[in-house]
Amino acid sequence: MMPCSPAGTRAFAGGGIAYDLVVTPFGWVGVVVGPRGLCRVVLPAGPRAALERVLRRANPGARRDLRRCSRAVRAIRRYVRTGRAGGAGPLDLGAATPLARAVYAALARTAAGDILTYGGLARRIGWPRAARAVGRILGRNPVPLVIPCHRVVRAGGGLGGFSCPGGLRLKRRLLDFEAEARRASAPDAPPPPCEPIIPVHFC
Repeated sequence: MMPCSPAGTRAFAGGGIAYDLVVTPFGWVGVVVGPRGLCRVVLPAGPRAALERVLRRANPGARRDLRRCSRAVRAIRRYVRTGRAGGAGPLDLGAATPLARAVYAALARTAAGDILTYGGLARRIGWPRAARAVGRILGRNPVPLVIPCHRVVRAGGGLGGFSCPGGLRLKRRLLDFEAEARRASAPDAPPPPCEPIIPVHFC
């Protein structure tokens, strides 16, 4: 896991690295917040103590701060209730390229139960030949769940990759959970298409 970088040498209270942990049906999830916003979501990596060690090792000097991480924690809890992690606050995507930002923006606008292919996502953002690049970008997604990279699968029906702890087993669990959440919210609605049509607007 790449560390989050505090801006300059400001003291922790003014903008260092903060983290918190939240329990979910999938295990403990970690969030890391830097001076510019949420910079990491770490999916379950064993017991709480093990996850906390991972967070501290990747972000030396980070401290647990419930207040600074409260929006991110609420977003993860919202995901557990609805399948959508909205309201996480500003995202610090670091040195993400314009292509990566376009990929992340498109995914952030999908709904629970939506499923896209790598090629379909590439076409949606106007880069129809960039399916492999899209896959590499998703493998570096710093904030899974908030940017739901697990919703992208192979065109042939396979799950594709998932570089987060838990691997493809967790990816399948997340997709199954979202499908059930979607059915519960609209029991009479037809299943979503593999290439859902949603409006996408880039800033």
